[in-house]
Amino acid sequence: MPPSRRLDDRIRGLCSRALATRDPELLEPILSELMLNIHKRIGRLRILAAAAFSGKPSVPVERRKADEDS
Repeated sequence: MPPSRRLDDRIRGLCSRALATRDPELLEPILSELMLNIHKRIGRLRILAAAAFSGKPSVPVERRKADEDS
């Protein structure tokens, strides 16, 4: 199952912002948001692992609407 693209994109973006930031006062909220998103990702991975080990199928919920033009 592919990872949640939106969450992964947010994590990558926050990592980039953290690396580019030189002001410690600006870095703190970026790191806090990054940590929150990493915890969300870990939670989702735990759910997938539990489903895999229990033998129950795990169907991801896609919150984005499908692009009808593609």
